[in-house]
Amino acid sequence: MGCSSKDESVSEKEPQDSKFSQPQDSFTKNYLFDGHQNLLRLEIDQLTNFQMDSFLRHLFVMDQKFRIELNENKISDSIDRAERRKIYGKMDKADKINYTLLKRIHGKFGWPSNKVFSDSAVDASFFITLHYRGHDLDYLTPLIEESFSKKEIKNDHYAILTDRVLLRYGKSQKFGTHCRMTRDGTVDFTSLPDTSGINQNRREIGLKELNWKTCDLVSY
Repeated sequence: MGCSSKDESVSEKEPQDSKFSQPQDSFTKNYLFDGHQNLLRLEIDQLTNFQMDSFLRHLFVMDQKFRIELNENKISDSIDRAERRKIYGKMDKADKINYTLLKRIHGKFGWPSNKVFSDSAVDASFFITLHYRGHDLDYLTPLIEESFSKKEIKNDHYAILTDRVLLRYGKSQKFGTHCRMTRDGTVDFTSLPDTSGINQNRREIGLKELNWKTCDLVSY
């Protein structure tokens, strides 16, 4: 994964493995195209894997909606600062709703397995977690550790989320995935005082050695 923008935006993609096709059932009609906030009343425990895949993909679309809008407007410079703040406000609200729903999903399904769910559904869980700015992330560690031991989560997703949790609790990164490009073109790695063991940690999970001159996985 290359260095992303400040908002860590990606374009929505169709599942490559086609584990789930686009459903045309009452669940889709009644919930996925209902108001985003109304999804909070959905009974997560009642969903099948098929429905959960559709639900996660919908949340992924909502995760990207305002980020794509901001990026497009940034390129065209078509909105003023006040309008941009409004979009950021909508994005923040969507992120909070998404994460509230995602925690319920994690409570029932654990971390969505890449052996069960489509690529876009798995990516939804990853990016929604990555974009959430709160501090209640400690519950994630046992989920992603278990998924990694079963090879049900991508190596880079595991590394990025592990570092994200550590950083949120004021600890040092383990894999050196979080960095940003400064204005003078240099790389600033966040909370990375012990550099000696970083590449060893990365090798152990199948990641290439860290390039200290470029942002390797995430820019934020």
